[in-house]
Amino acid sequence: MNKQSDAKFSVVIIQNKLRIFYFVAYLVVLVIADTLIHETGHYLAALVIGVPANEIKFRFVTLSPEITIPSRFNNNISLTFYHYVGGIFAAIVLLVVYLLFWYRKYRVNPTGLFWALGFATILLCGEEVGNAIYEGGFHGAYMHYINSPFSIIDLLILSCVLMGFVVHLKLFPLSKVKRKGST
Repeated sequence: MNKQSDAKFSVVIIQNKLRIFYFVAYLVVLVIADTLIHETGHYLAALVIGVPANEIKFRFVTLSPEITIPSRFNNNISLTFYHYVGGIFAAIVLLVVYLLFWYRKYRVNPTGLFWALGFATILLCGEEVGNAIYEGGFHGAYMHYINSPFSIIDLLILSCVLMGFVVHLKLFPLSKVKRKGST
């Protein structure tokens, strides 16, 4: 190898490391933002069902934040709405980000990095749809299995994630990804 090809190889290595860094940084920010948006959805739903803001408590259980409302609201019919809204609100926000930003970016400049960033966004969106169904429709099972790493009901979330994957492959075909000179 000559010096020129060594320099090109070094630039490619640096570019690849930079892309990986961007992806990991985006993923960390995305997960944190998603968690905050999810819990904000529950908070707003609690306000809609009539829980005074001074009675809503924020707490952390392991690494996950949680919003708790007073037990006198547990018999409230609207509590089902409260359980569904966290995931639905987060899924809507993620879907808007996906469609307005990543889909538009990818159509203009179909790079591997944009494909991966959109992929992470839509998978998390699918996870939130599954989480909304699980948390709202199967709340008893959700409360029972909340601290278990795997439960049978997690197949619901996995199926929603897989649907997000299929949507992503239809909107972001890998065949259009630029192979050389992509950023």
